[in-house]
Amino acid sequence: MKTILVLTDFSENAKHAAKSAMALSENLHADILLYNTFVMTPTTPYYAAGPVVTESIMSYTDEIEDRLNKLSESLEIGCDQLAEGQFKPKITYAKGDGNLGNDVADILKHKDVELVVMGSKSGSVIEHILIGSNTNSVIRHSTRPVLIVPQQSDIKNIKKVVFATDFDDEDIKALMYLQQLQKVFHFEIQVVHVTLNHEDDKKIFEEEMIFVSMVNSLKNANITYKTIKGKDVVNRLNSFCHETEADVLALVHYKNSFLSQFLQESTTKDALSNQKIPLLVIPSKMV
Repeated sequence: MKTILVLTDFSENAKHAAKSAMALSENLHADILLYNTFVMTPTTPYYAAGPVVTESIMSYTDEIEDRLNKLSESLEIGCDQLAEGQFKPKITYAKGDGNLGNDVADILKHKDVELVVMGSKSGSVIEHILIGSNTNSVIRHSTRPVLIVPQQSDIKNIKKVVFATDFDDEDIKALMYLQQLQKVFHFEIQVVHVTLNHEDDKKIFEEEMIFVSMVNSLKNANITYKTIKGKDVVNRLNSFCHETEADVLALVHYKNSFLSQFLQESTTKDALSNQKIPLLVIPSKMV
């Protein structure tokens, strides 16, 4: 059975992300695995044959277990309210300690995970990548798509996904993955490239023609392509998503992607403050 891995820190944003995962599970026919990780706290260095976990640590892990159980129970209440015949996911939970990215990588090796879902701590999901070490770590280590969900977003009815491209080969493979999701959720895919005002138009045109030809080869009437111009990628993407009433922004993450490039811009943090919709990051090592 496929699984949606939901990463939680028990914040309100994380609870909203868990509810969003529940909404997605019905269409994906996937179970839910709730996961929390914490940094290992000190142990007593010597006692009898070796180190032992202190009482405070045991108390903390018990608290984590209790909170996971309560979150699981709250989601199960939602399952009980589903209509007869609707898919009802099995909800389980687990906890770990240490680096979240490493933990996620290990889970993905042993579970058939369709999607990793996590909440955004700020109003901007891409800003969260800038300032959130856990998010960065998860994206770097994940071999499955990562959906970052802002608290105010509604993922229940996805009608349009904007897929931002920089004309890389991996983008076509990611687009084929989105096509598979499209068959389940029946959304429109709007492929968009942001051409910066200072870029070489001739070079961009040549790359664009090759990419558009590959897009057309998919023979999908619900995938359209558009080039837009702007001073910077982030602001223009934000504006485009707002103008087109997009429900999700998707892009591929790899070493030299424009995601990596604009995360290095000094002005990016402020520019991303208006990014309110969920962000789907598709790892290049998956596609």
